[in-house]
Amino acid sequence: CCISIRPERVRIQPSPTDCDVQLGATVTSKSYNGNSWDIATETELGNVNINIPHHGFATPDRGQSIMVGWNLNDMRLVHVD
Repeated sequence: CCISIRPERVRIQPSPTDCDVQLGATVTSKSYNGNSWDIATETELGNVNINIPHHGFATPDRGQSIMVGWNLNDMRLVHVD
């Protein structure tokens, strides 16, 4: 099994009280999709993909170290064969 987290639920640089789970990550790639950014990161738990709306704010660059976070109810257990 593995854990699935909806990419739009993952937060970048959350404050300590914003998320139940927080960990360090390194940005491995990012792509602009017109109205949002898809950002791929590598963490000690594996790869975490993030989708954030484009509001004209700067996004982290490839190779940059960031913090990512999410809440427990944003995770789902997925059975993989």
